[in-house]
Amino acid sequence: MDSSDPRESRNFQGCRTQNPALTNGIQNAGDGLEACACVYDGKARSLSFASARLSAFLVLSGKLLRVKGDRLYLFTDGFFEQMAADKNKPFGFKRLQKMLNDLQPLPFKEHKSQIAKTYSDYRGARESQDDVTVLGVLF
Repeated sequence: MDSSDPRESRNFQGCRTQNPALTNGIQNAGDGLEACACVYDGKARSLSFASARLSAFLVLSGKLLRVKGDRLYLFTDGFFEQMAADKNKPFGFKRLQKMLNDLQPLPFKEHKSQIAKTYSDYRGARESQDDVTVLGVLF
């Protein structure tokens, strides 16, 4: 794991504190771990944020906004690097972001079929170039 990239951290949602040294002797301290990490890249002017049961707060134009979500999507690179059937152009991140945004009004149970259709329509008759895995989680 690259400790400078919170996106590569493990999912701490299911972690439980079982070590007596960490729980001050409390038996069955089965509290889930609440943690977050972020990394700011000054050159790219980007912020990466990973969280387990915590929110982030952002001040934008003098207003405090709570950054939270109830859906998480993870993809292998095979999805956004897939070339189109009719041109040598990858699916890409912008198209991926638009697809995810367009899915939000739909019930979560429909996301799987819509993502599969979007991917299939984009690649057409062209073979998949790489493994493709998509994980969608509703909290």
